[in-house]
Amino acid sequence: MSGVTPTGYVLKTPQEILTSLETKAETVFGEGVIMTAQSPLGQLLGLMTDFAAEMEERNQGIYQSYDPTQTEGVNLNRIGNIRGLSRGALNDARFSRVITNENNRNIRMADRIQKVMEVDGVSWVAVRENSAQFSDSAGIPRHTLAFAVIGGDDAAVAEAVYRNTIPGIGLYGMTSVPVTIGGYCRQVNFIRPHDIPVYADLTIRLVQDVCSCGLTSPQEVVDYLDAAANGDCGLINGDLIDQARIEALLGPIGGLSVTSALVGIDPNDLTADGLQFDVLSRPVLVAKNISVRFS
Repeated sequence: MSGVTPTGYVLKTPQEILTSLETKAETVFGEGVIMTAQSPLGQLLGLMTDFAAEMEERNQGIYQSYDPTQTEGVNLNRIGNIRGLSRGALNDARFSRVITNENNRNIRMADRIQKVMEVDGVSWVAVRENSAQFSDSAGIPRHTLAFAVIGGDDAAVAEAVYRNTIPGIGLYGMTSVPVTIGGYCRQVNFIRPHDIPVYADLTIRLVQDVCSCGLTSPQEVVDYLDAAANGDCGLINGDLIDQARIEALLGPIGGLSVTSALVGIDPNDLTADGLQFDVLSRPVLVAKNISVRFS
C-alpha cells in the first residue's frame, strides 16, 4: 500500500510505478505489445516513470512539511508561526521539541483526560478539580485533582495520571499506586468510582418554540436524556442529580419545560429533593430507568 496510510506516507517505488504503467499499456494496446527499454513505448514509459517517481517524492515532502517531527528549515518555522513560536537560535531538532511540547506536560484538562483515555482498557475518565484554599463539599483537599477512571490496569492508569499532572498538585483517590519515572517516585492516587443506578420520573410540559419543534414524544425525551447523561458532558462522580441537573441535560433541545423531576436509587422511593453523590460514586441514568409523561 502506497500514498497516505495510517502509519504515514509510503513511497511507491519506480519499479512499482513502471509495472503499473506496463499493465495499463497492455490493457490499451493488447497483450504482447513491445515495451522493452529500447522500444519507443518502453522509452515513453520510462520517462513517465521518472516523472511519477519525482512527484511521489514531492508528495512525500508536502506530507512531511505539516509534521514538526519530520520537516525542517523554513517549513518548521511556518509550523512554529502557527503556534506563535519563534526558534531564535534553536536548531531544527530542538525547535521541533519545543513545538511538540516533548517532555513537557500538557496542562489543559481536556488533554489530560484524553491521555488517560488512551490507556488500554480505559472506557471512562472524569476529573474534578479543587483549586480553592480549602476542601470542597465533595471532600477533595485544596489544590488537588481527583481523577476518576473506569477500566485499564492500575499501574498503567497511575503512570498516565502521573505524566499528566504538574508537580505540586495533589492527587485524591482511594486507589494508590507508586510510580517511578526518572528516578523520582510519587504515590499516585485516583478513584475507581462505584456505579449507582439512578431512577427518574419526569413530568414534561411542551412549550411553543418558533425556533425549534423540539421532541414530540415521551420516548424521544427518554432517548435524548439517556444520550446526554452518558455523553461527554454527562453525569460524573460526585454529581448532584435534581430537577436543575435534568433541565441542564435537556436544555439544548428546547420546546419543553420540566415541571416535576423525582429521582432516587430505589424506583419505589423517589424524591424531589435531589440526590447528592459522593466523589467515589458515579450516578448512571439510562433509558430503562427513566419515565416521562407530558402534562
